[in-house]
Amino acid sequence: MMAKIKTTVIVLSVFLILLYCMACNKGKDHQKNDSAIVTFLIGECFVIDEKGERKLNNGDLVFSKNTIKTKDKSELILQIDKVGIIRLMSNSEFVLDALNNKENGTIIQSKFGTSFSRIIKNDNTKFVINTPTVVASVRGTEFLAENNTEKTSILVRDGVVNLKSIKGTSEVDLVKGKRGDESGDEFTVSNLSKLESLQLKKLAVREYIENINDDEAAEKEKAFQIEENKIEIEIQDEITRWNNLSGLQKLRELGKSLTELSLLDGSKIVGCIISQNAESIMLDTGNGVIKIPKNDIIRRNIVK
Repeated sequence: MMAKIKTTVIVLSVFLILLYCMACNKGKDHQKNDSAIVTFLIGECFVIDEKGERKLNNGDLVFSKNTIKTKDKSELILQIDKVGIIRLMSNSEFVLDALNNKENGTIIQSKFGTSFSRIIKNDNTKFVINTPTVVASVRGTEFLAENNTEKTSILVRDGVVNLKSIKGTSEVDLVKGKRGDESGDEFTVSNLSKLESLQLKKLAVREYIENINDDEAAEKEKAFQIEENKIEIEIQDEITRWNNLSGLQKLRELGKSLTELSLLDGSKIVGCIISQNAESIMLDTGNGVIKIPKNDIIRRNIVK
């Protein structure tokens, strides 16, 4: 009789342990599909959820529907399992609408601020950043997004980003080495400057870590910092070089079409025409944008 009772107790115990393990695994799966982990943080960053606002630390988990806020001189990196990483820069606010959702993928709402996303190349990965003016959709891409409530800029380091205006009247595919600036429901596409490319290169140093709890994480962090410092020297050298260029040289490096305007007073101005109407022309001189009345223009010549 006692033997039967012992056997029953053992079987029941094993059954309960199995149920517990299944529940834990289910919880882990939910965590992977509906959360992101903070892998890097400097300054003051906060999460807002149903419990209120609290300060974030390295290793913390955040979940779908959470709001993330970064203060001045602060930033963090969120790693989303099997999706990639998103770097949230200072003075930004984002809502994590969905994280690795089976139907919708990952959807980030950028209320304002700057982010750099490095998304794993995978046909099944859906990643979208919504701003007040643009929907940016990607699959396996590295890009920077910057926006306020009125306009959005996207800079692509690698891959392709599909941009659609929130009104749905304008759409463009941005490829590697291009930037798209949206304003007034229209997109302007141009080449990345060397400085912009270097800045994106620095942001891309930190990569997706396959085993996030690996003991090698600390060593990888040191390697990231060394590489970032090397690129920062390149950036400072490029800033110095760029600042020493003339306005015309800057426009040529950016691949802009140049026009020479001869004016009534005998002067000539060279620049890139960025817009015009019946009364005036907006001309980018490389050192700034100026407005020139059309009545003051005698002649236009294309500069090669």
